[in-house]
Amino acid sequence: MSRVKTDFNFEELKEKLKGKPPEEIAKIVGSYYEEKYKELLSFPWKRLIIFIIFLIILIALSLILLPLIQKLSLTQG
Repeated sequence: MSRVKTDFNFEELKEKLKGKPPEEIAKIVGSYYEEKYKELLSFPWKRLIIFIIFLIILIALSLILLPLIQKLSLTQG
């Protein structure tokens, strides 16, 4: 069985946790995790919203311009 590779410094973490009560251990581990993986926890909402707005504008423009293009092609042909 292969081990999952992490970038935790377990020795440093063990030293911080020695002799601490469970509540404090949970707080230390939680803050350590948030510090290491803060970027992974945040979802890129700005990019998603910009992409959705771009798609809506693109669809609206195509719906507006498609009849005009069809009329132009019929009058020229």
